[in-house]
Amino acid sequence: MDCFIVKDLLPNFIDGLTSEETNGAINSHIAECAGCRAALEKMSAEFAYETEKAAREEKEIDFLKQFKSRIRIKKIVTVIAACFCVIAVISGALLYEFKYAFPMPYNSQCMKIKPTCVAELKTVDENGNVIGAGIRYFANGTEPDGLQDGETVTNILEIVQNFINTSYSNAYGREVTRNGEKIWVAYVCCYQTPYMKNIDKQYAGQINGEPGLSTPSGSYYSNLLDGGDKITDRQTIEIYYLTSLPRSDKKLQNLSDEEFAALGSNGILMWSGTK
Repeated sequence: MDCFIVKDLLPNFIDGLTSEETNGAINSHIAECAGCRAALEKMSAEFAYETEKAAREEKEIDFLKQFKSRIRIKKIVTVIAACFCVIAVISGALLYEFKYAFPMPYNSQCMKIKPTCVAELKTVDENGNVIGAGIRYFANGTEPDGLQDGETVTNILEIVQNFINTSYSNAYGREVTRNGEKIWVAYVCCYQTPYMKNIDKQYAGQINGEPGLSTPSGSYYSNLLDGGDKITDRQTIEIYYLTSLPRSDKKLQNLSDEEFAALGSNGILMWSGTK
């Protein structure tokens, strides 16, 4: 085999693309020809260098791809985390503004205790189950004339709010013995969210009769004598406004008479009288 043929075949020979017969002929020629042998060594070294270079470049490309992929993932994670943070902040702000209620300070101009007489007519079925009820309110505890058949009358005490908006109220009362006398003591506290507080700023001038937006209607809360069905006539009743009133009735139920009555020293007497 001539040298120029061998040199033409060397690239394919190095890449392993030549047949077994051709490989045998090339190996026999290289064994006897120093020039072709030198050309093979040179070409093999160049091939090894290019192969190593290509492998190194491929690793670098893979590294860059992985690096870019990691950066992309980090960006996505950062964006998602930022979205969650924004949602959390907005949700927290909304909950604080509309749901979290703070105890309101007592305002004698806006918070009143109102004696009220209630005439209630219950409709019952043949089994004695209540299927409907009608209620009529009469202010100042005035008992109504001309009661309907089956109508019952109850004297209650309610808290009335004017010129303010409360989110809800908490009230609890019970009979206690103080200095040998049984009296009915009730505590009440109104709560207001920041949103309601901001609304009330619009009505602030109306308390002094100044013009402004329409007056908020009075809101009536649960009977402050609830549970006091056994209150005797002329029994003393005291109602206090207490901003530190526990929101759990269970805590109040577990207090002794002395402890329960002592809560009034931290509150403001709103109303006292007899049933």
